[in-house]
Amino acid sequence: MNCIGILVILLVTLGSSSGRRAGSAGSERRRGCKEGRARKVFNMVLEVCDGKDWIPIAADMQEMENGLKKLNKDVRELEMGLVQNPPHGCSDVRTRYLQHTGEVPEEGYYHVRPNTDMYKVYCEFPESGASWTRVGLWDQSWDYDGEKDNLTVSLLSDRDHKMIRESNFSKVSINCDISLSFKADGVNNPTTLTALELQRKNNESRSVNVTVPAGDGESYTRVRLMRSSCTKFICQEKIGQPTLCGVGSLPPAGSTSPDLLLTQLQFLPEGRRRSAFSFYGTFYYALFE
Repeated sequence: MNCIGILVILLVTLGSSSGRRAGSAGSERRRGCKEGRARKVFNMVLEVCDGKDWIPIAADMQEMENGLKKLNKDVRELEMGLVQNPPHGCSDVRTRYLQHTGEVPEEGYYHVRPNTDMYKVYCEFPESGASWTRVGLWDQSWDYDGEKDNLTVSLLSDRDHKMIRESNFSKVSINCDISLSFKADGVNNPTTLTALELQRKNNESRSVNVTVPAGDGESYTRVRLMRSSCTKFICQEKIGQPTLCGVGSLPPAGSTSPDLLLTQLQFLPEGRRRSAFSFYGTFYYALFE
């Protein structure tokens, strides 16, 4: 029996079976049961019979509702050919939903194939008519300040980067609530921020490292993410002291970096002189279209 048939029987029999108690569950399991029957026992566990035993399929009504919602979504996507012929991206998902249902799809995860590889991506469909692909991390809890051990935080995976390259996006918007800063005064084991440089010609992305090279013990260098931006860093000096602002990939003192999409943060406080840092926030992600 396919999942749709079981679903219909499940909905028809759920009401009549809701009064069963756990005491009868064991006896019916010993006697066997009729395939396709469903019941809800006293602790709200939904069970369906496979012809031999009662199989739990939902821990509570909310879980059951979510399961039915996902099943409905899977069936609709199968009918629209999203499984056999995957969409190229979130905009293609929106187009197909409108063509087949006249409705805008719900925000959430979809499988897309922009080129040869398949990716599971998170799509947003705002009322403006845009179709955004969300890439990054959210629902996090970053709270680091003056950690003594080395720390690496990956914000975008190599697979995310590959998907971005294959998708040929023309627009990007960075969203974040993070606070990020580090100081490096004559360090020999500096912090490194790996990022993609945005707004390049032909929508290409270039990987860059923002790092502080080792300096002498008197140098003063402060780098922080600007409060009004999720993409620009500023380097600060102290009057009367040497600084590494303007050296290597660091912007000159008082100036900002190009727009950057962070992919990895590598904090390295260990060494003869520590590179102190702070990193707070709950989300950092990019919206591509």
